[in-house]
Amino acid sequence: EVTGPDKDLHSGLFGGAVADPANVLTRLVAQLVDAEGRVTIPGFYDDVVPISPAERAIYDKLPDVRENLKATYNAYPSYDPKLGYYGQLNGTPSCNISGMVSGHVGEGTATVLTSTAMARIDMRLVQAQDGEKILKNLKKYIKDLGYDNVEVICHGITPPSKTPIDTPYLAPIEQATDEVFGKSMVYPNRPSTAPDYFWTSLLKTPTIQVRWCDFDSDNHAPNEHLTLNNYLRGMQLTATVLNKIGSMR
Repeated sequence: EVTGPDKDLHSGLFGGAVADPANVLTRLVAQLVDAEGRVTIPGFYDDVVPISPAERAIYDKLPDVRENLKATYNAYPSYDPKLGYYGQLNGTPSCNISGMVSGHVGEGTATVLTSTAMARIDMRLVQAQDGEKILKNLKKYIKDLGYDNVEVICHGITPPSKTPIDTPYLAPIEQATDEVFGKSMVYPNRPSTAPDYFWTSLLKTPTIQVRWCDFDSDNHAPNEHLTLNNYLRGMQLTATVLNKIGSMR
Protein backbone atom coordinates (compact mmCIF):
# COMPACT_ATOMS: atom_id res chain seq x y z
CA GLU A 1 0.00 0.00 0.00
CA VAL A 2 1.37 3.40 -1.03
CA THR A 3 0.35 6.49 0.95
CA GLY A 4 0.54 10.12 -0.12
CA PRO A 5 -1.42 13.16 1.08
CA ASP A 6 -3.88 12.55 3.92
CA LYS A 7 -6.82 13.01 1.51
CA ASP A 8 -7.50 13.10 -2.23
CA LEU A 9 -6.40 16.36 -3.91
CA HIS A 10 -7.45 18.22 -7.05
CA SER A 11 -5.00 17.19 -9.77
CA GLY A 12 -5.11 20.62 -11.39
CA LEU A 13 -4.11 22.39 -8.19
CA PHE A 14 -1.52 19.87 -7.00
CA GLY A 15 -0.70 17.52 -9.89
CA GLY A 16 3.01 17.53 -10.71
CA ALA A 17 3.91 19.15 -7.39
CA VAL A 18 2.66 16.36 -5.08
CA ALA A 19 3.59 12.73 -5.73
CA ASP A 20 0.69 10.65 -7.01
CA PRO A 21 0.50 7.33 -5.06
CA ALA A 22 -1.02 5.60 -8.09
CA ASN A 23 1.98 6.56 -10.25
CA VAL A 24 4.36 5.49 -7.48
CA LEU A 25 2.60 2.13 -7.18
CA THR A 26 2.69 1.38 -10.90
CA ARG A 27 6.42 2.15 -11.05
CA LEU A 28 7.02 -0.10 -8.04
CA VAL A 29 5.12 -3.16 -9.24
CA ALA A 30 6.75 -2.80 -12.67
CA GLN A 31 10.11 -3.28 -10.93
CA LEU A 32 9.12 -6.58 -9.32
CA VAL A 33 9.12 -8.56 -12.59
CA ASP A 34 11.31 -7.92 -15.63
CA ALA A 35 10.34 -8.01 -19.31
CA GLU A 36 11.20 -11.74 -19.52
CA GLY A 37 8.88 -12.56 -16.63
CA ARG A 38 11.59 -13.20 -14.03
CA VAL A 39 11.00 -11.90 -10.51
CA THR A 40 13.64 -9.31 -9.61
CA ILE A 41 13.51 -9.64 -5.80
CA PRO A 42 17.09 -10.49 -4.69
CA GLY A 43 17.47 -14.14 -3.71
CA PHE A 44 14.04 -15.09 -5.04
CA TYR A 45 15.34 -18.13 -6.97
CA ASP A 46 18.17 -19.14 -4.63
CA ASP A 47 16.42 -22.17 -3.10
CA VAL A 48 14.52 -23.43 -6.15
CA VAL A 49 15.10 -27.17 -6.74
CA PRO A 50 15.57 -28.04 -10.44
CA ILE A 51 13.09 -30.38 -12.11
CA SER A 52 14.27 -34.00 -11.87
CA PRO A 53 14.75 -36.22 -14.94
CA ALA A 54 11.83 -38.39 -13.75
CA GLU A 55 9.54 -35.36 -13.63
CA ARG A 56 10.77 -34.20 -17.02
CA ALA A 57 9.89 -37.61 -18.47
CA ILE A 58 6.32 -37.23 -17.21
CA TYR A 59 6.02 -33.69 -18.58
CA ASP A 60 7.20 -34.88 -21.98
CA LYS A 61 4.22 -37.27 -22.14
CA LEU A 62 1.63 -34.60 -21.42
CA PRO A 63 -0.26 -32.99 -24.32
CA ASP A 64 0.43 -29.62 -25.91
CA VAL A 65 -2.19 -27.24 -24.51
CA ARG A 66 -1.47 -24.10 -26.51
CA GLU A 67 -4.51 -24.29 -28.77
CA ASN A 68 -6.75 -25.54 -25.96
CA LEU A 69 -5.84 -22.53 -23.81
CA LYS A 70 -6.46 -20.20 -26.73
CA ALA A 71 -9.85 -21.75 -27.47
CA THR A 72 -10.98 -21.79 -23.82
CA TYR A 73 -9.44 -18.58 -22.43
CA ASN A 74 -8.35 -16.63 -25.54
CA ALA A 75 -4.73 -16.58 -24.36
CA TYR A 76 -1.59 -18.40 -25.41
CA PRO A 77 0.89 -19.49 -22.71
CA SER A 78 4.30 -17.81 -22.35
CA TYR A 79 7.23 -19.86 -21.10
CA ASP A 80 10.96 -20.53 -21.34
CA PRO A 81 11.51 -23.00 -24.22
CA LYS A 82 14.19 -24.79 -22.17
CA LEU A 83 11.70 -25.49 -19.39
CA GLY A 84 8.65 -26.09 -21.54
CA TYR A 85 5.10 -25.20 -20.57
CA TYR A 86 4.78 -27.72 -17.72
CA GLY A 87 8.27 -27.11 -16.40
CA GLN A 88 7.63 -23.36 -16.28
CA LEU A 89 4.23 -23.80 -14.68
CA ASN A 90 5.22 -26.30 -11.99
CA GLY A 91 8.93 -25.81 -11.41
CA THR A 92 9.23 -22.02 -11.42
CA PRO A 93 7.89 -19.63 -8.74
CA SER A 94 5.87 -16.63 -9.81
CA CYS A 95 4.86 -13.13 -8.70
CA ASN A 96 1.33 -12.22 -9.78
CA ILE A 97 -0.54 -8.92 -9.43
CA SER A 98 -4.10 -10.00 -8.69
CA GLY A 99 -5.54 -6.51 -8.20
CA MET A 100 -4.79 -2.78 -8.15
CA VAL A 101 -7.02 -0.09 -6.65
CA SER A 102 -6.69 3.69 -6.42
CA GLY A 103 -8.84 6.80 -6.59
CA HIS A 104 -12.04 7.19 -8.59
CA VAL A 105 -12.99 4.54 -11.15
CA GLY A 106 -15.94 4.11 -13.47
CA GLU A 107 -17.85 6.81 -15.30
CA GLY A 108 -17.31 10.50 -14.64
CA THR A 109 -14.61 13.11 -15.07
CA ALA A 110 -13.24 13.44 -11.54
CA THR A 111 -9.67 14.74 -11.81
CA VAL A 112 -8.19 13.55 -8.54
CA LEU A 113 -4.68 13.05 -7.21
CA THR A 114 -5.32 10.05 -4.96
CA SER A 115 -4.24 9.73 -1.35
CA THR A 116 -3.55 5.99 -1.43
CA ALA A 117 -2.98 3.17 -3.90
CA MET A 118 -2.99 -0.57 -3.26
CA ALA A 119 -1.79 -3.62 -5.17
CA ARG A 120 -2.61 -7.18 -4.15
CA ILE A 121 0.17 -9.62 -4.97
CA ASP A 122 0.34 -13.40 -4.71
CA MET A 123 3.53 -15.40 -5.11
CA ARG A 124 3.40 -19.09 -6.01
CA LEU A 125 6.37 -20.80 -4.41
CA VAL A 126 7.97 -24.13 -5.26
CA GLN A 127 9.75 -26.82 -3.28
CA ALA A 128 12.34 -25.62 -0.70
CA GLN A 129 11.50 -21.93 -0.96
CA ASP A 130 10.92 -20.07 2.32
CA GLY A 131 8.02 -17.62 2.30
CA GLU A 132 9.26 -15.72 5.35
CA LYS A 133 12.66 -15.22 3.73
CA ILE A 134 11.08 -13.97 0.50
CA LEU A 135 8.80 -11.58 2.41
CA LYS A 136 11.83 -10.16 4.24
CA ASN A 137 13.73 -9.77 0.95
CA LEU A 138 10.73 -8.08 -0.67
CA LYS A 139 10.49 -5.47 2.09
CA LYS A 140 14.22 -4.76 1.92
CA TYR A 141 14.13 -4.59 -1.89
CA ILE A 142 11.37 -1.98 -1.81
CA LYS A 143 13.36 0.12 0.67
CA ASP A 144 16.53 -0.24 -1.39
CA LEU A 145 14.65 1.00 -4.46
CA GLY A 146 13.92 4.20 -2.54
CA TYR A 147 10.25 3.76 -1.67
CA ASP A 148 9.81 5.01 1.90
CA ASN A 149 6.02 5.48 1.78
CA VAL A 150 5.12 1.86 1.04
CA GLU A 151 3.75 -0.63 3.55
CA VAL A 152 3.86 -4.37 2.82
CA ILE A 153 0.98 -6.18 4.54
CA CYS A 154 1.23 -9.97 4.55
CA HIS A 155 -2.10 -11.82 4.68
CA GLY A 156 -0.63 -15.29 4.97
CA ILE A 157 2.12 -17.69 3.95
CA THR A 158 1.63 -21.33 3.00
CA PRO A 159 4.93 -23.27 2.75
CA PRO A 160 5.40 -25.16 -0.53
CA SER A 161 5.09 -28.93 -0.47
CA LYS A 162 6.09 -31.84 -2.65
CA THR A 163 5.60 -35.60 -2.69
CA PRO A 164 8.21 -37.82 -4.44
CA ILE A 165 6.76 -39.27 -7.62
CA ASP A 166 8.09 -42.73 -6.72
CA THR A 167 5.61 -43.05 -3.83
CA PRO A 168 4.04 -46.57 -3.82
CA TYR A 169 0.58 -45.03 -3.44
CA LEU A 170 0.62 -43.54 -6.93
CA ALA A 171 -0.07 -46.82 -8.75
CA PRO A 172 -3.28 -47.84 -6.90
CA ILE A 173 -4.67 -44.30 -7.12
CA GLU A 174 -3.88 -44.17 -10.83
CA GLN A 175 -5.63 -47.53 -11.32
CA ALA A 176 -8.70 -46.36 -9.39
CA THR A 177 -8.89 -43.14 -11.41
CA ASP A 178 -8.71 -45.02 -14.70
CA GLU A 179 -11.51 -47.35 -13.56
CA VAL A 180 -13.88 -44.56 -12.50
CA PHE A 181 -13.09 -41.71 -14.89
CA GLY A 182 -11.36 -43.39 -17.80
CA LYS A 183 -7.79 -42.85 -18.96
CA SER A 184 -6.03 -40.36 -16.68
CA MET A 185 -2.74 -38.45 -16.69
CA VAL A 186 -0.16 -38.22 -13.92
CA TYR A 187 0.67 -34.59 -13.22
CA PRO A 188 3.64 -34.05 -10.86
CA ASN A 189 2.28 -30.93 -9.20
CA ARG A 190 -0.96 -29.23 -8.32
CA PRO A 191 -1.72 -25.54 -8.80
CA SER A 192 -3.84 -24.93 -5.71
CA THR A 193 -2.93 -23.67 -2.24
CA ALA A 194 -3.46 -26.09 0.64
CA PRO A 195 -1.61 -26.97 3.87
CA ASP A 196 -0.01 -30.05 2.31
CA TYR A 197 3.27 -29.25 4.07
CA PHE A 198 1.62 -30.47 7.28
CA TRP A 199 1.65 -34.00 5.86
CA THR A 200 4.67 -33.95 3.55
CA SER A 201 7.08 -31.89 5.68
CA LEU A 202 5.93 -32.47 9.26
CA LEU A 203 4.42 -35.97 9.17
CA LYS A 204 6.56 -37.22 6.23
CA THR A 205 3.43 -38.62 4.56
CA PRO A 206 2.79 -38.45 0.79
CA THR A 207 -0.18 -36.52 -0.58
CA ILE A 208 -1.87 -37.14 -3.93
CA GLN A 209 -4.77 -35.17 -5.33
CA VAL A 210 -7.12 -36.33 -8.06
CA ARG A 211 -8.71 -33.32 -9.74
CA TRP A 212 -12.20 -34.46 -10.66
CA CYS A 213 -13.49 -31.01 -11.53
CA ASP A 214 -14.47 -30.20 -15.10
CA PHE A 215 -11.76 -28.96 -17.45
CA ASP A 216 -13.56 -25.62 -17.76
CA SER A 217 -14.57 -25.26 -14.09
CA ASP A 218 -13.17 -21.70 -14.12
CA ASN A 219 -11.53 -22.03 -10.71
CA HIS A 220 -11.90 -18.84 -8.61
CA ALA A 221 -13.84 -17.10 -11.38
CA PRO A 222 -17.38 -15.76 -10.80
CA ASN A 223 -18.88 -18.78 -12.57
CA GLU A 224 -16.79 -21.49 -10.88
CA HIS A 225 -18.73 -24.72 -11.17
CA LEU A 226 -18.71 -28.52 -10.94
CA THR A 227 -21.07 -30.89 -12.74
CA LEU A 228 -23.11 -33.27 -10.60
CA ASN A 229 -21.82 -36.20 -12.64
CA ASN A 230 -18.22 -35.50 -11.70
CA TYR A 231 -19.21 -34.84 -8.09
CA LEU A 232 -20.82 -38.29 -7.84
CA ARG A 233 -17.93 -39.97 -9.65
CA GLY A 234 -15.59 -38.22 -7.22
CA MET A 235 -17.29 -39.95 -4.31
CA GLN A 236 -17.05 -43.26 -6.16
CA LEU A 237 -13.36 -42.65 -6.76
CA THR A 238 -12.71 -41.96 -3.07
CA ALA A 239 -14.32 -45.28 -2.09
CA THR A 240 -12.39 -47.13 -4.81
CA VAL A 241 -9.07 -45.61 -3.72
CA LEU A 242 -9.66 -46.53 -0.07
CA ASN A 243 -10.44 -50.10 -1.10
CA LYS A 244 -7.29 -50.43 -3.22
CA ILE A 245 -4.98 -48.86 -0.62
CA GLY A 246 -6.53 -51.08 2.04
CA SER A 247 -5.59 -54.10 -0.07
CA MET A 248 -1.92 -53.10 -0.48
CA ARG A 249 0.76 -55.26 1.10
